[in-house]
Amino acid sequence: MSLRLRPSDVRARILGEHVEIRRLIDALEELAAEEAATGVRVPGRFGALRGRLLEYLLAHIDVENALLVPALRELDAWGQVRAEALLRHHEEQRAWLASLLAATTAPPPVGAELVRWVSIIAETLRDDMAHEERDLLHANLLRDDLVVLDAFGG
Repeated sequence: MSLRLRPSDVRARILGEHVEIRRLIDALEELAAEEAATGVRVPGRFGALRGRLLEYLLAHIDVENALLVPALRELDAWGQVRAEALLRHHEEQRAWLASLLAATTAPPPVGAELVRWVSIIAETLRDDMAHEERDLLHANLLRDDLVVLDAFGG
């Protein structure tokens, strides 16, 4: 027997994960700024945090594919289009994250270059989450009740 989540449960789960992603991004930015300001690098600390964020992001994509994609497909006439667009976007993200994950074996940049590098990653991820929250996770879209429009008045 399969336990199907309500759209609001899917929304809550993914938004909860977005909170954790933002927390990890903030921690990475703080660490980069600290290392750039002090010039002191604790071996492995930055790489470990960067690796944790990237692994969490890859797992998050799996959660979205398992929960959000099916929920989107069932929404409305545009559900399949939204779901397929999200799957394509996730493939692009996986490629980008794989390249970042591969870079975890190399030493990260230092000083202002480190801050700039982290800033680009942080901005990209925050923009992506904002887009999802606005266009795919909105409470008026992922809702539990069936909305029936008046055929004459819309």
